[in-house]
Amino acid sequence: MLALQSPTQPDVLDFLIAVVFAAGLAMLIFRHADKHGSRHATAWGLFTFLAALIAIPLYFLNYWHRKSNRPR
Repeated sequence: MLALQSPTQPDVLDFLIAVVFAAGLAMLIFRHADKHGSRHATAWGLFTFLAALIAIPLYFLNYWHRKSNRPR
């Protein structure tokens, strides 16, 4: 008898793809934050890894807000 896998049940490959994708996003955010002088680049990277859909928009809103408030 063949065991059918439920379409809502992720397998190991799906998990690994998600982890690699989240890690890549986290590294990009960390690199951007570090390059632009954020004192909390590591925290932004970790937050992105854990909750990318929330962290990425928050990071860029924070970045643009800080950038617009700098004295010229």
